Amino acid sequence: MLFRSVSQSRYDINLIVDRAKRGADLSQLTRKPIYGDFSELPSYRESLLMVNQARDLFMSLDAEVRKRFGNDPAQLLDFLADNKNYDEAKKLGLVDVKAPPKVDESLETLKSIDKSLKGSKKRSSDLQDTGSEAE
Repeated sequence: MLFRSVSQSRYDINLIVDRAKRGADLSQLTRKPIYGDFSELPSYRESLLMVNQARDLFMSLDAEVRKRFGNDPAQLLDFLADNKNYDEAKKLGLVDVKAPPKVDESLETLKSIDKSLKGSKKRSSDLQDTGSEAE
């Protein structure tokens, strides 16, 4: 038998119908549908492969490093997602020391725009100063 005897009564259609006739709550047997565009998600097989690869990579880490994260790959991913942990991740050997941490490109763009605006304001005030001296 595929089901244990405890589970067998839970999924026996005759027992479910009897409970429904008696007015029992059957909400645990139904799930609310989830709607959305899931076409960009990987297939079940691809997802399972990614999870297995992540587990294998995590298990290849030193036992002390795994212990640091409670032997839970999800805790490691949360840790690595936080830039504040970069130095500790470097000490643990979890990041490539040669590669600098990624800087948000939009932040760099804003800084360069800010520099150019400050430079144009300075040039503008210099021109006004020279113009007033000539008068």
